Amino acid sequence: GTPADFAKQFIAEAVILGVLVFGVVRVVRFNMLGYFLIAASTALLAGASKLVAQPDAFYKANGYAVFFLLIVLLAWQLLAWQKGPASAAS
Repeated sequence: GTPADFAKQFIAEAVILGVLVFGVVRVVRFNMLGYFLIAASTALLAGASKLVAQPDAFYKANGYAVFFLLIVLLAWQLLAWQKGPASAAS
């Protein structure tokens, strides 16, 4: 490829690596759900970005739906984390 293609791929891989490092350092903290969220988020982001780049409106809509569901998945965990541990009912 060309140097521009190399730079584009390098930047994309650097962003993915940065997300993974941030996720492991800040999100996981010995939590297995955190590892699942990182793996699922990177896979969903890659698939959604390919769908959004398609010229067909059907595929674009599916790509935006995947982005929306990823945001819902992450927001659900963030809200559960903010709420704190569930107290046992006596």
